[in-house]
Amino acid sequence: MCLSPVEDGIHYAVADFFNLYIRSFGESEPLHSLKFNDYINSIAFHPDEPVFMVGCGDGYLREIDYRTGTIVAEVDLQRPISSLKFTKKGDFLGIVCAETVFLLNWEEHTIYEYNSFGEQVYGIDFSESGHELVVGFGNKVQTFFFNIDHSGVKFEVGYENHKAYAVAYSGFSPDIAVAAGTTLKIYDIVDKKFVFEYEAMHQVQYIEWFDKGKYLAFSSRDGVTILEADTYKEVQSFVPRAFVFGVSDDGSKLICGSRNTPTYIWSK
Repeated sequence: MCLSPVEDGIHYAVADFFNLYIRSFGESEPLHSLKFNDYINSIAFHPDEPVFMVGCGDGYLREIDYRTGTIVAEVDLQRPISSLKFTKKGDFLGIVCAETVFLLNWEEHTIYEYNSFGEQVYGIDFSESGHELVVGFGNKVQTFFFNIDHSGVKFEVGYENHKAYAVAYSGFSPDIAVAAGTTLKIYDIVDKKFVFEYEAMHQVQYIEWFDKGKYLAFSSRDGVTILEADTYKEVQSFVPRAFVFGVSDDGSKLICGSRNTPTYIWSK
């Protein structure tokens, strides 16, 4: 299951196995629904245009107009897609397929292989400027200045069996959040050390900074926890029906829950 909101703070999409639902905040019924031939693994909305991308287990990357619910373009990458992430400006889309990261140049509508890491890539994110890419692969995390072909900081998240299942770049501080097994870790890329750890009861699944880096949200089977970024003190915690969540870029809404009954757990 995956969930992602639109920059407008009104619409969002939620996927439940093969089914995709486009919804509007406050509406009880979906605006549009689609069904695919394989699992939907990731959703990413373009920050400026009324479209979003869907990555599926069948290897197809699809572009969908959320106003009409129609597929406007698709391309077969011939390998399962596990994760998608746009830069803040929407000029690039990062695409994860097993051990490989692809980049889609939005203006040129071209896709090229950026790097193959030799290990399963679990998550990617971009810096606020969009010039730096952070990749979690195996039990390692590395940043790259992909537009000038220069590697940045590289660090391990823990023991060999502690995989970097999710990564999130603050963008407003030199901090990268990493889900390493049941532990949430914060790494300062300037001082090159971990500055905070939080031990959950179960695997940490999703991480997201929001409201211009003021807050950090993460989820596991225990629920969703929101931390204040300056102090890493817990602001709120919830135990919703599902641990998948999405947050609008301005931090006005953070939602989680199922396709039928989304739970609004944060509203400024």
